[in-house]
Amino acid sequence: MDVRLREIVDEAGLRALLAVAVAEATPEETMPPFEGPPGWTEEKKEFFLEFFRPVVASRETVAFAVMADNEIAGFMRLRRMPQHDSGRDDARDARDAREGRDAREGRDAREGRDAREGRDGRDARDGRDARDAREGRDSRDSRDSRDSRDSRDSRDSRDAGGGSAGGGGEGGDGGDAVGYGDGLSTAETGMWLGRSYRGKGLGAAALDALLAEAAKRGYARVVADTTPQNVAALGVLRRGRARMREGDGKIYAEIAIDPGYATGLDK
Repeated sequence: MDVRLREIVDEAGLRALLAVAVAEATPEETMPPFEGPPGWTEEKKEFFLEFFRPVVASRETVAFAVMADNEIAGFMRLRRMPQHDSGRDDARDARDAREGRDAREGRDAREGRDAREGRDGRDARDGRDARDAREGRDSRDSRDSRDSRDSRDSRDSRDAGGGSAGGGGEGGDGGDAVGYGDGLSTAETGMWLGRSYRGKGLGAAALDALLAEAAKRGYARVVADTTPQNVAALGVLRRGRARMREGDGKIYAEIAIDPGYATGLDK
């Protein structure tokens, strides 16, 4: 059986894929869950088209019809994953940590300085108040002394037959207290096949064709996920030499792109 991939680029290609999905698969096998009675309703068919139109139009995804002897047998996609550069992210995290530490240290230094200046200001005010108190006391003592002297002088004057004399007070002055995560280009894939094409090795052949497409587009690896119950998909991934791990109720697979997939593509 001749197996190849044909890119879906328009509404006609998408509607041809829908016709195969309706004839050869269930809605649950081909698209996200959609509430309603079992089987293909008109609402589910329209949802299929609404779901896949953005996929076909996306610059991040290539949608393929899986072709078996020139007949549409199913669907595959190749979606570019966000590229992650751990070196840049680590540097950014370190810079953010330093900036946060510098900001905290600057704030602490300002708060310490403000506290010291506040304490110094209070000390200066306390010193000024004490000086004012002393000066006020000295002034009163001086007035008392003058008053006492004047009183004696007046008394002495009276005693001597002279006139009276008056005295003045003195005031004191004051002062102011003054950024899959190794940077490799990664694509994600998923697929479904019609019932008539299952169990014939078509899935493995389609995956091989997809890896060749990924190599042609410069990808370094392809990732996918499925459930532990999807025995057929797990078999296809194993034949594709995928590294697999289980987590969160799913099986996650990663396939490194063999340079051999790109052999002859530039000829």
